[in-house]
This record gives sequence, C-alpha cells and structure tokens, in this order.
Amino acid sequence: MKRQELEIIYMQYYKPLLLYAFSLTHHKADAQDLVANTFVKALLSFKEGNIQAWLYRVLKNEFYNMYKKQKKNKFFKRRTSRKFNQSNFRVFSTRTKKMVI
Repeated sequence: MKRQELEIIYMQYYKPLLLYAFSLTHHKADAQDLVANTFVKALLSFKEGNIQAWLYRVLKNEFYNMYKKQKKNKFFKRRTSRKFNQSNFRVFSTRTKKMVI
C-alpha cells in the first residue's frame, strides 16, 4: 500500500477502532495500545479483501493475546472488571433509599 492509502485508512478507522478497543478494555491507555498494535499488524499482513473486517479481527485477537498475557495480573483484572466501584458511579442518598446511576 502507498503512504496516502495508509493515511486514509488510518484516518477513517482510528476512532471506531479506539471505541471498540475501549469497550473491550475499559481503559484508555490499553485501548490506544491495542489500536496502535492493530494497525501495525493488520496493515503488514493484509493481502486483499475487506480492510475493515480485517482491522476488527486483528484488534480482537490482540485483545485476547493481551488478556491471556496479563490474566494473572490483579491490576489488569481490576481495570477490566465490570463490578461496581465508586469511581464508576455516582450515588445519590435520600432518607429512605439510595439511587445508583
């Protein structure tokens, strides 16, 4: 691929890939790392076909690889956990009940 084609692909798919990566990791820095690795690996290995599908497949595989490597790391587990923590929710108290948003 030529430089102009790569720039167009990057500009077109960076934001959607970042949003998808963030939905997987729930952490901005990890999502940015995944997208960077995805572009490098996908564009080096892409031959022909649907570039969008290829980018998403590579990103998903990169996430799985990252998760496998860091599975035993408690810090990673805590960041990707969907459990309740005070930083994710605002609690409004009333006399009789609490509302979690």
